[in-house]
Amino acid sequence: MVDIDRERMARNMAIARFAKFVERYLDSTDWTLVATMCGVIDLLDQPRHERVRRAQSWGDPDYATAISDFLREIFDFDEQVGLAIISEIIQQEELSQEAKNELSQILPIFGNKSADATSLLQNLQIPVVDKFIEVTWLPDDFYKRLIDEINRLYINRLPMSLSILIRKLLENLIIDILRKKYGTHGLALYYDTSRRRFHDFSLLLKNLDLKKEDFLYITQNLDKSLIQKINLYRETGNSGAHSIDVNLTIDQISKDKDNINYLVQFLVRTLQNI
Repeated sequence: MVDIDRERMARNMAIARFAKFVERYLDSTDWTLVATMCGVIDLLDQPRHERVRRAQSWGDPDYATAISDFLREIFDFDEQVGLAIISEIIQQEELSQEAKNELSQILPIFGNKSADATSLLQNLQIPVVDKFIEVTWLPDDFYKRLIDEINRLYINRLPMSLSILIRKLLENLIIDILRKKYGTHGLALYYDTSRRRFHDFSLLLKNLDLKKEDFLYITQNLDKSLIQKINLYRETGNSGAHSIDVNLTIDQISKDKDNINYLVQFLVRTLQNI
C-alpha cells in the first residue's frame, strides 16, 4: 500500500485552492515585488516558472497552475518562506467580503502539527502600520497602484525605492495638472515632441512656476516656496536612483511624511479642481 503523506497532500490542496483564489480575486498581484521581498526572485526568474508572470499578463488559462507549481516548490524548500509569500500576496490588495470568506476557508488547510489554524490565521494578518500616503480621491487606478506600492515599501522599510516612487508620484501629478489645464494647446509645457517624451521633472517644475498665477482661482498656495519643496523631493528621488553612496534611511523619510502628504494632497486637490 502506498504510504500517503497526508500533511503534504493537504498542503498541496491548500496551495491549489489558493492559486485559484489569486486568479479570481488578486489578478493585479505584483509577483516581482512579492518574490523580491520574500527572497525568492531568483526562483521566480527560472525558466520553469516564467509562466507565472506571462500567464498573468496575457490572461491565459494556465495562470493558476503556474502559481501552484511556483508555490509548491517554495513550500518544499521552506514552509515559512511559503507562508511569508502567501502573507505578502494577500496584503497587496483590499479584499472584498466574499474574498475574505473564501480565504478563511483556505488558510486553515495550511495548518500542521506545529501550528494550528488559529495561529496560522493570526500570523497572516496584515500588520497595523500607518500608511505613508493617504488621500481620499485619485484620478485613476494608476495612482492607486502607485500609492499602494509606496505604502508597501514604507511598511517593509525600503527607503531607496520609496524615495524614487515618491518622486514618480509628484512628477506624474504635475504632468497631469499641466495636461488637464492646458491640453494640447499647451503641449510644450509638459511634453517634448522632438524626443517624444514628457519633459524632465526639473523643467516641469519651472513651467509650473511660470504658470502659477493661472491657478489662483483654485488655490493661493501654489507659490515658489511650495515648488521648492517639491523640488527637494525630486532631488532626493534622484539620489536614490542614481547615487552610489547615498545614505538614505527610512527614519529620514518618516520625518518628512507629513510634508510629503501635504504636497501630494495639495497636487491631487489641484488636479481635481481644474
